[in-house]
Amino acid sequence: MKTKYKNVLKAAAFMLGLVVLIEGASLIFKPKRKYVEGGVHDQAANGILSEPENTIDMLVLGDSETYCSIIPLRLWEKQGITSFVCGTSAQKLCYSEEFLHKAFRNQSPNVVILETNAIYRDFSVSDEIIHKADRIFPVFRYHDRWKTFNDRDASLAAKYSYMEGSKGYMYNVSVDPADTTGYMKADKRVNPVSKRNAEYVKSIKEFCDKKGAKFILLSTPSTKNWNIQRHNGIVQLADELGVEYIDMNTESADVGIDWSRDTRDKGNHLNFYGAVKVTDWLGNYFKESGLLEDHRGNESYAEAWNGDIEYFRKAVNIDLATFES
Repeated sequence: MKTKYKNVLKAAAFMLGLVVLIEGASLIFKPKRKYVEGGVHDQAANGILSEPENTIDMLVLGDSETYCSIIPLRLWEKQGITSFVCGTSAQKLCYSEEFLHKAFRNQSPNVVILETNAIYRDFSVSDEIIHKADRIFPVFRYHDRWKTFNDRDASLAAKYSYMEGSKGYMYNVSVDPADTTGYMKADKRVNPVSKRNAEYVKSIKEFCDKKGAKFILLSTPSTKNWNIQRHNGIVQLADELGVEYIDMNTESADVGIDWSRDTRDKGNHLNFYGAVKVTDWLGNYFKESGLLEDHRGNESYAEAWNGDIEYFRKAVNIDLATFES
């Protein structure tokens, strides 16, 4: 019996020691600065961590459809809305949830938008485990940081000084027209959301409820990624969860996308011209709803955001008349 207890104690001591080592390694290897050379992944989306505390009123989660469709600086220019796009390429819902929790560390957005294309992206149990383990022990994600490790990284304190000038939007003016044959053709069939993905959307919604944020499902225009069967599936999910759903692919939305001009890759993603239309539609919607405040009269906001607009214009060389139209 004594031998059995000794073995249990040895196992417990080993596990405790392992946890301490992993936690220590996580503190050391976790990026201390929000730069690519500092080891950070998805630099643009992680720029949310450097925004001044409680200054972002709208958070956008999802895959590449988000950062190709929504221009936060235009929302500021036209409506005084402060927003940030935490979109990443092929984002899975377990990663969307991670960004949600990460953003709420220092922000208290009134609105959280989830772009619905991510809801139809499959992911495995191992994906879930990896993302959850990464949140607790960052060493699992940043284990290869020894390649860029330097004296500054030896500090345990993180300084998230990198400011994402475009607030997560990815500028692109390429034009590659789309074939709209069959796009959003009437059909009563439903492409159902998988049980696992529905549970994640429910979890995100419940977190938003707890934090007092309005949760909205949004389908941005895409002839490649969206169809009426998926629309019907999200309508069904939205009804079940009691959340608002906006589908910009439907005629009722009247976004005005010109598929001969407003897409950069045959309808898969919008270019800048299409993103302007989506952004203006959202801006007008939120202005009429009264959900989001106009901060343009607040000097503490205006100085920083107007400076970001100037940075954005210079960085992408946008025609000022186009941006201000």
